[in-house]
Amino acid sequence: MRSAGYPLGPSLSFLLTRNLGGAVGALGGAVLADRYGIKLAVVYLLVLLAGVGTTGTQILLSTFIGGHYPAWSRATGLGAIPFS
Repeated sequence: MRSAGYPLGPSLSFLLTRNLGGAVGALGGAVLADRYGIKLAVVYLLVLLAGVGTTGTQILLSTFIGGHYPAWSRATGLGAIPFS
């Protein structure tokens, strides 16, 4: 992160967030694997990642485009999202 130009504070925040997410995911995955079996836990994890990667990204993309297009062309920019 530092080599990409981010200051030290946000770099450490990103690292901490990633590591905490990994710990929570590992513990949650272990509980699911113990309760439902490893195959079902992996399938649910992959479905969760697909939802985050599609629906979550779509919502963030709408917000990003809405904030970066000028007001006179914002509707056109937001209307093009479903086709990208």
